[in-house]
Amino acid sequence: MKNTIIVLSLMIMISCANQTDKKSINSAVKPDTKIDTGIAVNFINGYVDLNNKQIAINDRLTWINNNKFGTDNFKKIVKKILGKASKDEPLEADPVFNAQDYPDKGFEIVNFDENSGYVILRGIGWHDFKLVIKLVQVDGRTLVDGCGMINIPIDKRMN
Repeated sequence: MKNTIIVLSLMIMISCANQTDKKSINSAVKPDTKIDTGIAVNFINGYVDLNNKQIAINDRLTWINNNKFGTDNFKKIVKKILGKASKDEPLEADPVFNAQDYPDKGFEIVNFDENSGYVILRGIGWHDFKLVIKLVQVDGRTLVDGCGMINIPIDKRMN
């Protein structure tokens, strides 16, 4: 019985030491810079909900500007693109979706590249529709810096 307790105690100490070493290594490589991929889902699904209401371009622009998940640069580019659109000259595609149509049930994450910050999402119920979102860290917060055709290089876009 005494030997069993000693063996178990040693196993617990070794396990704790290994976990501490792993935490030290991970924090040394990327201290407190974990990107929250949930931001990508929350952002795009909020935009889907907005578009499901079939609102005007100015209302989309207001939503983007007031959205806490977008970088200032992202908002500036969206404003420039949507600002050019008018009732007389509608956009051929929504720049956030990089498409005319979109999955009206929202999106889910397929893949995330931690090094680049690119998140690949697919449409719920429309798995062939894929969308790329670029996430960045700004002052310790995860923000959207690219989506669809905005700040996403052509070779990274899915549609």
